Amino acid sequence: MRAFRAFFFLVLAFYLFTFCEQQSTTSSSESPSRENNYKSQPSTSPNAQENVTKGEIYIAVDESLLPIIQAELDNFQAVYDGAIIHPIVLPGEEAIRAMLVSDSIRLVITGRKLNREEEYLLESLTIPPDYATLGKDGVALVVNPKNTVNQLQTSQLTGILSGEIKSWKKIDPGSPLDNVSLIFDNARSTTISFLRDSLMEGKSFSPTGTFAMKNTTEVIDYVAENPGSIGLVGMSWLSDKDDPKVQERLKKVRVVFLEKLADSDIPCAYTQQYFGPYQSFLDQECYPLTRKIYSISRESGIGLGTGLVAYIDGPQGQKIIHKSGLAAIHTIPRKIKLPEEEPNTTTARQKPPTTKENSPDTGKK
Repeated sequence: MRAFRAFFFLVLAFYLFTFCEQQSTTSSSESPSRENNYKSQPSTSPNAQENVTKGEIYIAVDESLLPIIQAELDNFQAVYDGAIIHPIVLPGEEAIRAMLVSDSIRLVITGRKLNREEEYLLESLTIPPDYATLGKDGVALVVNPKNTVNQLQTSQLTGILSGEIKSWKKIDPGSPLDNVSLIFDNARSTTISFLRDSLMEGKSFSPTGTFAMKNTTEVIDYVAENPGSIGLVGMSWLSDKDDPKVQERLKKVRVVFLEKLADSDIPCAYTQQYFGPYQSFLDQECYPLTRKIYSISRESGIGLGTGLVAYIDGPQGQKIIHKSGLAAIHTIPRKIKLPEEEPNTTTARQKPPTTKENSPDTGKK
């Protein structure tokens, strides 16, 4: 047991060292939404002045989910003006690591759960992780508008990931494009681990023709300028079509449909073969790259982090997810107001005039 505990404290020390090293060498100018300088808090316990709607906390946010989480934060803080939440926006794997090693970050919102080693790390500190499933997102495949490919078989996507398929002509013989380049949002993105687990059975991606950008915006811009590339981005960046920024992104790239997994045991009500990462297909998980949005908390007590998760998981937060074009995890209630009757007025429901045909005395002598 001593050796077991010593091992995890050694791992913790390593994480702390590497995290601090990256924090000191990473420039905040790399991304305008990334905030690396934050005030240290003594622990993850809420203080005496804090409650579920009031206080000041820092949370880590997976960059691939930023648009939907930012919308949730904006609405939560508009409703509860005593709540101040600072999102630390990082690539998904870095966001998880930041929550694991920093007492200043109580909560992470990301696209995967902790693995067993990460759970052990928190449990060794007597902080069991608290999970909540908040919604469903999808990893979208985006291509240049000049690309003639509109849909991919799952085996073709796997072939691109593994490096077996290196030319668009192998997918579409009439394609004017040749070499395929695969573009991720970041080398530490949860998108990579998700695809490795869901499609690649743990195998590594081909190093040839595979590139990692710094964030999702760079992926979209790269695909827009390079017709032979295919980008993998969180659908949160493309789903809200009422957002002018999303409209501009969709002018630059086009979303590709993907074949449903043949051995999937998920009961999809749709009979078609190909699906896009859109709300109804995400809801029923017909789209094969559907993933869930998780909050993982290390908050030791009921504080502002608990309140934020409850808000996103509640009716108002779920409506925000639904309106954004992603899939809410709970059913969205709909209120239908029926017109009220006004008895004893001229607008009340009138009885039909009595005639010979409908008179109750008809036929009586």
